[in-house]
Formats: sequence, structure tokens, C-alpha cells
Amino acid sequence: MSKLETNTIDTVSGTNTLQVGDGNVATVNLGKSGDTIVIPAGANATLGGSGSTITIPSGSTITNSGTANNFGGGKIGQVVSVLKTSKFTTSSTSMTDVTGLTVNITPAATSSKVLVTVSLGSFQNGSNNARAYASILRNSTALAQGDAATGVECTFASCQRSNDGQWVQAPTAFSFLDSPSTTSQTTYKLQATIGGDGGNVAINSSYSNDSNSGNCSSTITVMEILA
Repeated sequence: MSKLETNTIDTVSGTNTLQVGDGNVATVNLGKSGDTIVIPAGANATLGGSGSTITIPSGSTITNSGTANNFGGGKIGQVVSVLKTSKFTTSSTSMTDVTGLTVNITPAATSSKVLVTVSLGSFQNGSNNARAYASILRNSTALAQGDAATGVECTFASCQRSNDGQWVQAPTAFSFLDSPSTTSQTTYKLQATIGGDGGNVAINSSYSNDSNSGNCSSTITVMEILA
């Protein structure tokens, strides 16, 4: 097999295409172990044509420090999640932070979306026939709120209408696809309230505890969806 080694290859004056290999060549290697292939600023490189297959061997790495276009959207860029295992209660008549259900994420691009998922092992009001309300926030902005009307604007609510409210336990889950449009650190958190219904919101357990109470866990998870 013939071999050509050179330090620099330039296109012929007046042309703008440099072809390495043709359809009769099975393999074209650019460089060898330890080499760096550099495409100068302003230059364009096309690898393969219609029907071609570009193979990245096992152990190799492609590093992107700029913008990668036309790779298709919907890829998960990163996932951040927190787990809360302790009981939380509040009798606040306005939205208050649920301790332990706050998570931070720094999107890689302003075009990214963030899928927010909240899963509560137990979420209810411990007073008979009373309601519990919750909101997901991005920083200080409440997300996925219902239309302003008579009642409490929130992301989700629970109402068991039980005469044994102190023992009631009910799981709840909610997901929302957010568009934060930023590359700065962004905080997502959960807040809860009893509104004007009285009683106490309880998360991860019944409001009153006995030997049969379920001690649950809750999570808030954020996933960056690349554009």
C-alpha cells in the first residue's frame, strides 16, 4: 500500500474543494494517535455525503466548544434531582417554600427547555374536608397556574373530603415543560399552602402519625432538553 505523508495540503488556486480519497477507497485516515485535526476559522468541512456513515471508534471523544447545528433536538443535556425523605407541614394561608424540594440547574443554551417533574409520596390537608394547594416556581415566577378566578391560583391541589383527614395520605405527581430562556443558574422549587381552608398541609406522611402511617419520600427533578 502506498503512503503519503506531508505537513500541509492546500487547494489549488481558484478551487475551493479538497477531496481526500474517492469511492474506490475503503478507508481514509486523517492523522494518527495523538494528532489534532484543526479546521481554521472561516473554513467549512463536509464529512461524507449522502448515504455515508461516519464512525467514531470506541474510546474516541468529540468535543464541542461552539454550536452544533442540525443534530436534531430533544436530547437530554443534563438531569438534576433532589430527594426529600422528611415530613413537612405548614398552616400558612399563602404559598410558602417546602423545605428540601428546591433544585438548581444552569442551562447550556437559551434555546433549551427544562422539564420539571414533582413527585410527592403523600400530599394532603390534615383537616377534615379541607384542601391543600401547591405551586412550582422558577426563581420567583409561579409556573403552570390556573386562570385567575374564584379560588386559589396554583399548579395543583388536593382535596380528599375525608372525615378522618388527619390520617389521609394521597400521592401526587405533576410535570411541566418550561422555557427559561437563560444560561444563568435557575432555581425550581415547590411551595404549598392551605389557602383559606384551614388545617395543615402535610407532605411525606399523614398529618397525625401512628404505627401505620406511611413515611414517604418526594422528589423534584429538572431535565434540560436541548433544542
